[in-house]
Amino acid sequence: MKRLKLFLSFALLFYLTSCGGGSAKVSGDVNPRNYPFLGSGEYKGEYFPTASFRECTPEKVGMDSKKLVKVYNYAANPHIKTEGLLIVKDNYIVLEAYLNGFSPDDLHESYSIAKSFTSCLVGIAIDKGYIESEDTPVCHYFTRWADLDDSDLRREVTVKNLLTMTSGLNWNEHDYYNDTSHNDAFIMYQTADNYIEYVLNKQCVNKPGTKFNYSSGDTMLLSGVLKEATNQDVEQFAVENLFNKIGIKNYYWHRDKEGNLITAWGLGLTLREYAKFGILYLNRGNWNGEQVVSEEWVKKSTNPPYQWLNWYGYSFWLIPVFNDYAQYNIPSDTYFAWGIHTQQIFIIPDYNLVVVRLGNDNDPEHDEWVETEFLKLVLDSVIKN
Repeated sequence: MKRLKLFLSFALLFYLTSCGGGSAKVSGDVNPRNYPFLGSGEYKGEYFPTASFRECTPEKVGMDSKKLVKVYNYAANPHIKTEGLLIVKDNYIVLEAYLNGFSPDDLHESYSIAKSFTSCLVGIAIDKGYIESEDTPVCHYFTRWADLDDSDLRREVTVKNLLTMTSGLNWNEHDYYNDTSHNDAFIMYQTADNYIEYVLNKQCVNKPGTKFNYSSGDTMLLSGVLKEATNQDVEQFAVENLFNKIGIKNYYWHRDKEGNLITAWGLGLTLREYAKFGILYLNRGNWNGEQVVSEEWVKKSTNPPYQWLNWYGYSFWLIPVFNDYAQYNIPSDTYFAWGIHTQQIFIIPDYNLVVVRLGNDNDPEHDEWVETEFLKLVLDSVIKN
């Protein structure tokens, strides 16, 4: 994952094209008919988009249409590969764009956004009493680890360690886009029939809870934890306790060859369905009056879990991961789900905003997509009272 890119410039390019990838000129009077990616219509009161979304003219919920055109132009830069962009204010769509061949009904691979969904499922399992707490040792769910000698650090690994990627397990996932020959996630994908067993074979090289190390292996173990704790197929648990609650109907979620749900990646949804998940968290786990996941869990998930770790929560990224967020006036409580090739669900509570960006960026470490620049444009679109 990239951490910071400073002061990259961007250009507003070409005219709006039918397939996306070009920019739109901003006229004096921004009529939605000339900017089809902008929301249109009236604000009709509070609602939740369980069955379908409503949209409205941006000004109806306090956003500036002209400035949102600039947001679109930033995302439509052909030097990056945005495929979907959705901005939801007060649960109303104010901007929705599909580019580079992606369409509203297409299911888009989320990559590590799935980790945030898995975190939610763990929270639900704790809420329902299937898991005692996030401090429960993982060895309770895996016979192989339960039988280890007391001196083996793996016996100390907790659910919280898996959620925060502080298990201490020996795992290399540092290079996503170039040399993957030593990347455990790729090796597991290419060689292992049972991903859980692949991770269980790893040794602890650090004491759990003392060092952050990005690891899809940690999240994959949560697949086994959820299955053992709930005595239920993890996908079915997700459908019954999360997807059905917020109206997610079209999806796929891959499994390994042994049938384990790949909780570290492999989830595909439409652009709008990703936004529903963001709205759930924006509303602190409540969906139209029903507490799908506890407010306490949402709070824990989206705040620093340790004094020394302020950029990653319970499988959600926290805005301090970008060292320049304050200079762009991005609220400190902003958090987001993040997957490779730049899949992102931003939740900005201070502005009641959810922003989803789906992409196919081949080299996001060196392209012109800079999260803080983009978010500044979005926040500048909010009309100041």
